[in-house]
Formats: sequence, structure tokens, C-alpha cells
Amino acid sequence: MSRRTRFIDRLTQPAGTLPALVWAACILLILALTVIGFPKGALSTDILDLLPSSSADVRTGELAQAATRGIADRVIWAVREDASNPGAADEFVRSLWERELVTSLSGRMDEADRRIWLEAMRRDVLGLLDEKTVSGLLGDKAKGHLRWMLGQLYSPVAGVTGDEWRADPWLLLRSVMMSQGRGMPTLDDGWITAKDSDGRSWRLLTGRVPVSALSGDGLKAWIAAEADIRRAVLSERPDAAIAGQGVLYYSHHAASQAEGDMKRLGSLSCVLLAVFIFVAFRSFRPVLLCLLSVSAGALCGTAATLAVFGSLHAVTLVMCLSLIGISADYTTYYLMRRRWAGGIETPAGTLVHLRPSLLHALLTTVTAYALMLAAPFPGLRQLALFAVCGLAGAWLTVVAWFPFLVKGFPVRPLPARSLLSAYADAWTQGRLWTKAFLVLFACVSVFGVARLSVNDDLSALQTPPVRLAAEEKVISSLLGIGFSQTWFAATGKTPDEAVQTLELLRPKLHELEKEGFISRPVMVPLRSLDVQEKALAAMKAAEPSMTAKLAPPCEGSGCTPYGTVKLASWLAGPLGDNYRSLVARTSEGVVILVPVTLSAGKNAAEAAAAAAAGIDGVYWLNRRADFGELFSAFRLGLTGLIAAGLAVLGLMLVKLFGARLGLVASLPVAGGLLAGLAAAGITGTPVNLFSLFALILVMGIGVDYTIFFHSEEGAGSADEPRDHVLHAMAVALGSTLLSLGILVLSETPAVRSFGLVLSAGVLFAFLLAPATRLITRRNTYREERPR
Repeated sequence: MSRRTRFIDRLTQPAGTLPALVWAACILLILALTVIGFPKGALSTDILDLLPSSSADVRTGELAQAATRGIADRVIWAVREDASNPGAADEFVRSLWERELVTSLSGRMDEADRRIWLEAMRRDVLGLLDEKTVSGLLGDKAKGHLRWMLGQLYSPVAGVTGDEWRADPWLLLRSVMMSQGRGMPTLDDGWITAKDSDGRSWRLLTGRVPVSALSGDGLKAWIAAEADIRRAVLSERPDAAIAGQGVLYYSHHAASQAEGDMKRLGSLSCVLLAVFIFVAFRSFRPVLLCLLSVSAGALCGTAATLAVFGSLHAVTLVMCLSLIGISADYTTYYLMRRRWAGGIETPAGTLVHLRPSLLHALLTTVTAYALMLAAPFPGLRQLALFAVCGLAGAWLTVVAWFPFLVKGFPVRPLPARSLLSAYADAWTQGRLWTKAFLVLFACVSVFGVARLSVNDDLSALQTPPVRLAAEEKVISSLLGIGFSQTWFAATGKTPDEAVQTLELLRPKLHELEKEGFISRPVMVPLRSLDVQEKALAAMKAAEPSMTAKLAPPCEGSGCTPYGTVKLASWLAGPLGDNYRSLVARTSEGVVILVPVTLSAGKNAAEAAAAAAAGIDGVYWLNRRADFGELFSAFRLGLTGLIAAGLAVLGLMLVKLFGARLGLVASLPVAGGLLAGLAAAGITGTPVNLFSLFALILVMGIGVDYTIFFHSEEGAGSADEPRDHVLHAMAVALGSTLLSLGILVLSETPAVRSFGLVLSAGVLFAFLLAPATRLITRRNTYREERPR
């Protein structure tokens, strides 16, 4: 006897008290370990946590992570004053500091701040030179810059004072300020200000939030406090407005959306399932038994996921609502047979009879979920592990405990017996409407599949709220930049090498901007040490020319009080505050990020990638496009996996039922897959990777119906009627739809698509299961039942 045969034989032996006690001890231990060891902040809400931790290119993936970390704690606000009652910006800033919602905040400059900022500009001006100034200094003994200086000194409107000239003999600070001022926000009444398309002034603020506010309860508290401040500021100023932009707003939206789904859908699913099971069995005990098996499964799934991943994603929990109905199936099959056969067999005998079918059902469903463990998406791997362990826990609960918990379970007539029997009989008798149903199903399926669309865009995972999108649009228009996840990354082993790489990238960025491929790159303005040293040398060499043409404000070396500045010291000063998030450490050195906004043209991304490819140490990061390509590649791979999985299930059914019946029995599963795709096409829901994972589950659940229908009902006779089988399948379907169908109401597009495809697929897998009688056998169902 083979090991596999001995293992199956042991699984199908009658249950004893020892397995029940062992499983009870395991459940108590798992519960204790989960409660004691549940980590703080174990619920993840960031939608990007569902995605791969890195791209196929490990280096590019690490740079992308550095980019997202750099902006995680940054918030930009724009405040529009009420002309009749000003002071909104002042009160807003004061409240942010009072409630400790920021660790740093820039946007308003008093006289002391302006002096500090001006001194830093003068000290570091050599590192901030624009292209025009650099070319003027380095070309032909600085003649270009000297001509510009003459124009500034003798212009009646330039306003160069003697103090300015003495402090800055080459007027470099003036040149830098003029270059940065073109199209940039201005300083108005001490505030950094920009105007919108209607000419209204907005005061701009940039802040960093505490680390505690980036996740969990801290994020909730921060959002609530910030909303309170907004309401208080705007309540007395009806014409004022406040707009905010930051990653934490979207993280909170994702968390709130998932939490709302869990509370609303989870509660509704549990209530409807309890009512449905009570109506089906007309007893409270099945409801309690169902709750027991589902709770045990949920505990096992949660413990396993936390042990392996250390956290649970909120979207994963929402999708795991589907397990409520699936794990309840094992309870349904067992109790339905007890209700029918309670007077002719013992509880242990019922388990011996059903255990092979229950085991096959568990293995096929678990196999379908286990396929997700190969997915590159942490959220789906969490779902797979939760499902495998959760379903196994629910199955073991039924097998180990139910024979002891169903003693005295009442034997009653099956509800809706005539309706379900008539449906099964119609297929056996080959009535006309059954054939018409198949023809209609085929036509509608072809119509739905023909309307299918594919969307591998990352944005399909989540729909941004209208308010946040509108506020982001306001700030984008004021700053002239977008907030899409597209960056250039200039790398180096040291900070100075990274700045040197950025120097090589500058002309490429100007060229891309001039050609309209990108707009307003946000770039660390510091020049490389090489450029600074060349400019300094050119200024010293041109001192005789400046002395001859201009009356020098000082003599000798004092005429050039300029020095070079390095990245680390510049970032530590007041000028580098707003740029620190663009510089990060990596395993190979330092990266300087340059966020850019791509134009709407199709070739913009290709042009940006080509520009980066031509410079050593420069990378193009387009996370949205990268994940779109990854989604597409895995979607195509999963399509092949589904086809292979269908073939494997067909072989399994052939092994169980023989060649003819096994092949025919696989048709309802294929029909369920077709129905899921057709439902997506008819409703206009784009197909993506999550839709295909739903199809994998349709195979795992749909094959359960086939296995139970043919293994439990197929050998029916007058001595052993099988009315309970179709009734058990119908109750199992109802419980599954009440959990899976609920996901269609989710506010998260990915979850909604998952629920729609899965619900339609399992529904038609059930409806088509009796259709195999048209091919496999002609004896009527009524002849199998006692009169």
C-alpha cells in the first residue's frame, strides 16, 4: 500500500475524542499567541503595499522605494485668504504648531528669517548659479557676465545699491534670484505666494509631519486634527479656501475605505449568512456551528499571515470576506446530510461518508488559492496564505468537533425540495427550456466576452476621492508641477558624485522640457563642485577685466569673497530644507531624485527613458508604467495558468469518475470561468490581474460543486435517495454568494472586480452542474427518490 493511500485511509477513519481534544488545544494555543503577539500597527493601509517590493531591476526598485519614502511625510498646503476677513493663513499655521501636527513648516518668512535666508544665499551662491550665469562666466574671460553686470549697474530701473555691490561684487546673487524668479512663487507680505488662473493669490506652505502620523491610529488622529483646524479657520471666513496635497491623505483614504468595507460588508455578510442558514435549517444550532467553523478558520488565517508577513493589509481583509461563505460550505454539507440521514446513520458515520468528498473539496479549493502564493504582489500572497490556513482550520473544525456537536440534531423535511428537484429533473429529462438555457448562456457569454476590456493601470487598484483630486489640481496649477510618480534618479557613491551625475543630467532635462516632453522638473539647484570651481577660477582670472571696466568696490582678493559648497552642508542649511526629501541613501551610495511631470504625448515616457539611458548613473523611474507592464506580463502568464489549471482539474475528475464522466464534469467549471468573464464584459468592468485571480478561485469553488454532485449524487438509488446533495449545494452556493456577492459593493475597484467575476462564476458553475446529465445519463432523478 502506498504512502498516499495510507494517508487517505487515515483521513477517512471515524473521528475520535483524541483528535477533537488535540484540535481544541491547538485553537486555544493559536488564540493565545495571536492575542499576546499581535503587533501594534499590524494593519497596513498603503495601497502601494499591495504591489511588489521591487521591480525586476533590483537597483531601480530600490531607487523607487527611496523616492516614495522621501515624500511620505511631506505635505503641501495652499491657503486663499478671505478679502473681507484676512488671517486664515496665520491662524492655520498657528494651529498646526499648537497641535504639533508638523515638525517643520516653511512658507512664511519674518525679518529674521529673511536675513538668515539671504545670508545663506550669499554664502552658497556659487553653488546655485543658473545656466546663463555659468555660460557667461566661463565664456571668453567672462565677457558675457560682465556685459550683464554693466547693464544692471547703469540701468535706471535695476536698482543696484552700493551695499549690494560691495557684498556681492559679481552680482551673482542678483543673477540667481532673477533666474529663479521667472514663473516661480513670489514673496508677498512675508508669505510665499502664487496666483491661480483667475488671478487669486494663494499662500503656499510646505510641512513635514511626525513619523507617528504616517500609519495606524496616528494617521487617523492627524487627519482628524487637521480637518478640525480647517473647519475652525474656514468657519469664520466663508470666502477663504485651504487645499492640501500629500501621500498621507491618500493613505488615510485607503484605510478609511477598507475599514468601511470591513465594517459594512463584513457585518452585512455575517448577518445575511446567519439569516440564510437559519432559514435553510430552521434552527439556531447550525448558525452557531457555522460561526464556530468560520471563526476557527479566520483565527488560523490571521495567525498564519501575521506570523509570516508581520502585518495584514486592509484590502486583504476585505477580500478575505469571501472565506466566510466558502468555509461555511463544509458545515453546510455535513449538517444537510445529518438533517436528511440523522435517523439512519450516526454522526461519525456521516463524517466517514462525507469525508472523502470534503477532503477533495478542500484540496481543490486550497490548490486554487495556493496558486496565488506565486504572485509577486504581497497583498495577494497574504490572501493566499490566509485562505489556505483559514480553510484548513474550518475543515479541521468540522471534521474534529462536529460529530460531537450534532447529537440530537433534528431530522426534518428539506426546504424547497420540489423546486430544486424539478430543476435537476429537467436536465435529466432533456426538456426544451434547458437546451434553450444553454443556448442563451452561450450567446450572452460570447456577447460579454466580446465586450471585455483590459486595464493594467495601477490607478485601477483605487479610485481617488473627488475632494483630494480637486485639491491636488489646485496645488499643481499653482506650482506648475504634477504629482505623478515619475522621477529621474542621479546616483553616485558619494553625495558629491551624485551631484556630478545630476550636472550631466541638467542639459538633458532642459532639452526634454524645451521639446515639451516634460514640464518644470523639481531639481536640487546645487551645482557640482567642478562647475563651482571653474566658475571661481574664471572670476579670479577676469578680475583685471572687471577692474578696467568697472570701479571695483574693493581691492585684491576681497573682490571675490566666494566659496564652494558641498551637498551635505547645503542640505543642512535653510536653503536645503525643501530639497532634503529628494536626496536619499541607498545600498550603493546616494541618489538625488528629480520629479517631473510627463506631457500627455505617447512618446514622452520613451523620450525620458532614452535620455536617462544615455548617461551613466542616471535612471528613469516610472513606477506606474512599470507596474502596468508587470500587471500585463503576469496577466498573460495567469491566463496560461488558468488554462493549465482547467486541464489539471479535468484530469483529476477523470481520475475520480472515469474518462467520460470526468471530462463532462469539467464543463460546468469551464462554464463558470466563461460566466465570470462575461459578467465583467457586460458590466463594463475592465479585466485585470485581480479578475484573473478571481477566475482561479472560480475553478477551485466550482469544481467542489461538480465533485459533490457526481460523487454524492451520481450513484443514487431508491434505497439511498440523494435529495440532500442538491440542497446542500444550494445552501453552500447561497452562503458563498452572500459573502462573495457582498464584495461587489466594495468601494475599492480591485475588490469590486474580484467579487463580480467570482460571484458570477460560482453561480453558473452551480447552475450548470446538473446540465452534465444531458450527456452522462438518461435515468430520471425522480426514479432515484422514494415515492
